[in-house]
Amino acid sequence: MVTSMTTAGQTPDPHESLGEAEREFRPRRAPHAPFERLIEAAGEHSSWAGTPAEPGEDYVTGVCLDSRAVQEGDLYAALPGARTHGAGFAQAALQRGARAVLTDAAGLELLGSLPVPVLLTEDPRAVLGAVSAAVYQSASHAPITFAVTGTNGKTTTTYLLRSLLQALGLTTGLIGTIEILAGDTPIPSVLTTPEAPQLHALMARMAESGVSHAAMEVSSHSLEFRRIAGLRFAVSGFTNLTQDHLDLHGGMEGYFHAKAALFTPEYSDRAVITVDQEWGLRMAAEAGVPAVTLLTRPAAPGESADWSVLGLRRGGLGLRFELRHRDGRGLRAVTQLPGDFNVSNAALALAMLLESGVELGDLHAA
Repeated sequence: MVTSMTTAGQTPDPHESLGEAEREFRPRRAPHAPFERLIEAAGEHSSWAGTPAEPGEDYVTGVCLDSRAVQEGDLYAALPGARTHGAGFAQAALQRGARAVLTDAAGLELLGSLPVPVLLTEDPRAVLGAVSAAVYQSASHAPITFAVTGTNGKTTTTYLLRSLLQALGLTTGLIGTIEILAGDTPIPSVLTTPEAPQLHALMARMAESGVSHAAMEVSSHSLEFRRIAGLRFAVSGFTNLTQDHLDLHGGMEGYFHAKAALFTPEYSDRAVITVDQEWGLRMAAEAGVPAVTLLTRPAAPGESADWSVLGLRRGGLGLRFELRHRDGRGLRAVTQLPGDFNVSNAALALAMLLESGVELGDLHAA
């Protein structure tokens, strides 16, 4: 919980609490991103409007799309929303120290004669990830990151990935529903996946803290709203697909396509896809990046996968199993978590690390 210091009888300022929470995502050494870098990242259909920058202030030190959480020197991202346009809150952002605004033509009209430079683009949400990446230089400094998506199992799989990475002697980060960690430092989390500016700031903070590898939950909302734009994952994993969030996606087909966006060259280098269901088989068949399959239930006649769980049996409070590749490679593993579904999660974490290049012997020892 984030709280504000107040004197007796005063009510805490909720905006200050939001500002404090925002600061926790950011590197301790603020970036210094010149305007030229911003417009280059925004692309060819972007231009500067509004009031030219004052001499010596043609740079930003962060990006924020919540006017209540803006920090001094930020680029305020004024995005169109379902009910209101973020440009309607630009004055509040400026009062908190915003140095420039990113918006579209409708936002520019709402801004009127606001006395700051305005980065004008056709679709500000579409370029927000790239602009944030340019500000925080996360493309070159981000940890090697593993992404997990699916309806169930994301949280457990990311925790297992983090534990295995730590057992391999690596400094780790975690981005998920329950918590966000930069090394051992907790960071308040309110969304399964934070917004793009927060994610890129967080990557910069992790790099600053010596984090070399991270595990991250990726929700369908974050894919639908492009919150992970500008990030790249070494290996992305898929757990399963069951009915959820159909109010957003309009049905299982839309839900599937939202998840499938992760397994494209925009976001991922490689993929490991659990094929215990038809949805997984389809995900593997339609993946736009090199993908290997993982079968964690007993195989039906004629059924096979690149990686399979074999020899499942009870071991104390948990379960023992063997993870074996179709080429004969394999390792024995134990999980103290009950339930076959946790064997699926553990097998996915192991397969993702192996597909990332971790040596089988090193992983077996860990």
